[in-house]
Parts: sequence; structure tokens; C-alpha cells
Amino acid sequence: MIAYVMIPNPDINYVVGNLCSLIVPIIVIVAGSLIENYEFDFQKLMDYEPDHKVNV
Repeated sequence: MIAYVMIPNPDINYVVGNLCSLIVPIIVIVAGSLIENYEFDFQKLMDYEPDHKVNV
């Protein structure tokens, strides 16, 4: 939204806005994954037994 309002050229403000909407979440996800050291326990999923009958 900031790119749309701040850039007066209507041909480029959509491009800049789209690039920002793609790049900012990627940066947040990568930075968060590098900072956080939590490892998911996949063994918990492999050992899961549902309480109800599963029809296959």
C-alpha cells in the first residue's frame, strides 16, 4: 500500500508493491528460521494412533 501511494507512476507502483509483498514475507520467514532453534519432533507424528477407526 505504501508503494502504491508513494510512487506517482501508475505503471511501476504495482510492480514495486508486488515485489515488496513477495520479498518482505520471504525475509521474515528466513530470518525467523535462522533465529529460532526449535526442532519439531516428527517421531510424535510417526507414533500417533487415532482414537477412532480409520477406513482405508
